[in-house]
Amino acid sequence: MNTGTVIFVAALAGGVVLCACEEQITQPLVVALKPQGVGGAGGAGGAGGAGGAVSCATPSATAPAMRVVPPSSCQGRCCPTAAECYPSGNPSAYSGAECLAKRDNTTQTRWQFRQTLSVSTLPLGLTPAIQALLIGRTQLLNPMCGAPSGTSGFIQLLDFDTVANTSRTGFAKFVADEPTALASGLCFGATDMFTSPGYGFTKLYDPPPGWPRGLVAPMPMPWKVGPVTAARVDKDFKLPDDRETLLARVDVGGDLYGKGTGVFYFDKASGYLHGYSPLTYILNYNSATDYVAIPIRESEITQYLNDPAHPNCAGVLFGDDEHALPDSCIGDTTNRAWGCPAGTCTPDQLAPTKITGYFLIAELEQIFTLGQTLCNLFAGGSYRNWTIPDNDKACRRDPKWNPLDPVNGLPAGDWCATKNLPADENCHDAWQSVSYSTFQAFPVADGSCPTL
Repeated sequence: MNTGTVIFVAALAGGVVLCACEEQITQPLVVALKPQGVGGAGGAGGAGGAGGAVSCATPSATAPAMRVVPPSSCQGRCCPTAAECYPSGNPSAYSGAECLAKRDNTTQTRWQFRQTLSVSTLPLGLTPAIQALLIGRTQLLNPMCGAPSGTSGFIQLLDFDTVANTSRTGFAKFVADEPTALASGLCFGATDMFTSPGYGFTKLYDPPPGWPRGLVAPMPMPWKVGPVTAARVDKDFKLPDDRETLLARVDVGGDLYGKGTGVFYFDKASGYLHGYSPLTYILNYNSATDYVAIPIRESEITQYLNDPAHPNCAGVLFGDDEHALPDSCIGDTTNRAWGCPAGTCTPDQLAPTKITGYFLIAELEQIFTLGQTLCNLFAGGSYRNWTIPDNDKACRRDPKWNPLDPVNGLPAGDWCATKNLPADENCHDAWQSVSYSTFQAFPVADGSCPTL
């Protein structure tokens, strides 16, 4: 360890606090990006607490590592050179250029973002070919700005209202290209009556014993699809420990009922966001008029912004050659074009935003896309003792299929919805979902628009 001084910078409601501490590693501009309660700078126990003292204590061995604010520019052969790709300039005076942000959230009361990359590690049925398809759909076509083959159709949106203390999350309606999206802002897709013709059920199994209050029962079609509004809470939470408490708070009679159908915690000093939604929907478009809506349950999101003082990026566009990008500069699941700023993620993290949850198998069987039901696709051929014909890839083709019996009538997934824990012999009605994403500041339209 070098003897010297490092400047810890924490964005507070009133401005910037500087703390000079001895016996720390000498670094360039550094922010202690830690969630509340972890210790050291940031959070309520450090610079993040409103009116609290700035801690200069040496971080504990268990605390997250210091995270270097990335350079506010994109450098390398795979960085776009057109001025239009950097509204704030490249290099920028502050965070934004490193993720090609198309909006400056710094002085706005609403912080708005769009997903620029999504890579899933679970379910296992999402093969590299499917992942590559989804990566293309996270991109808005713009040959000048690093997306020469963007197809759109799989773009998550975040809209955080810092005055109302609410956050909207959901997926955008299909837009063909980036200039069109910038003209009026990306719009949350919504519909009152989503169905998959010929594949919906009129009844599914009743919630098993132990199903928690506030968690929606298994849903036959049609489904009402749209963004989720979450209410801000003043303390961070931990799952599964706080699961039943959170579900009860947003349920009828709970203190947050009517304020939101989910919750989120945000630590302004560290740029750390933690959200939880009992039920939300993923929209995935095959074309402007052909899409599927996928219910994801108990979705939990954790996210770190690159620079809390300028909330414009969660992740960076890789511009150098360290990530083995091809000459086309288009990445894939192995050599990603987007990811974590240097020094900000652990080796197992693919991006600074992690989203977990699970899919009910009985709900997946009602969704037909890419020539099969998602019950079959998400399994990736892993169902034991089930026969699903190659010419009709639907779980219901096996004689054992019974959507009213979650123990014996469904093929076994890796997750238990009743407990929100790994599956066991008596509860295996779901597939776990784990994905990693990057986001850039981007204009989001008010309200929502019809999906079709």
